[in-house]
Amino acid sequence: DIIFLTVKPDKIKEVCFEFVDKKRKIIVSAAAGVPITKISEWSGNKHQVIRCMPNIPISVSEGSIIWYGLP
Repeated sequence: DIIFLTVKPDKIKEVCFEFVDKKRKIIVSAAAGVPITKISEWSGNKHQVIRCMPNIPISVSEGSIIWYGLP
């Protein structure tokens, strides 16, 4: 299963606590300024975390998405 975190960065910690008791998932975050190490910690250190950062031109099919993940 894949979980996409697309909430405002100030809500990420609160949302991540909901995944602590879940079976292993892939978490994809688009929250600017929130390190994937923190997302991993807040969600119980058992999920694979990927961070993606789309840029503004993506809204007109002219952009790109950069991603980085932890195992």
